[in-house]
Amino acid sequence: MVTRDTKEEEMVNKIHQLFGKEPEITIECSGAPSSLRLSLLATKEGGTVLIVGHGPHDVNLPIAQAAIREVNILGSFRYRNCFPLSIALVSSGKVDLKPLISHRYTFAQTLDAFNTAYKGEGVKVMIKVRDD
Repeated sequence: MVTRDTKEEEMVNKIHQLFGKEPEITIECSGAPSSLRLSLLATKEGGTVLIVGHGPHDVNLPIAQAAIREVNILGSFRYRNCFPLSIALVSSGKVDLKPLISHRYTFAQTLDAFNTAYKGEGVKVMIKVRDD
């Protein structure tokens, strides 16, 4: 289980296990400083990190490690329809985002969902608002 106390090195190992390898391209969309740090540490040497999420103006990053490992860092300001390739990869099934959903809650369980996210126990916590 992942918590706020899980060490970065352990998180990097979990990411590699989840994907079965080091990701060549990482798209960081949360803007959370801890996630941005992990994206730089988990991405393969010579790989690319695309920063889409915008968090605090100043973040403590392992920039020397990223430079030594020649990780390319790209910034982007997010707008609708800016990532047609990413959308195409997801909609074609070539990239499966479902394994990133760690928890699912009903609308009645909303407080539990927020508590799970607050404790850092999930990767992506989903709340189903209505039955379809």
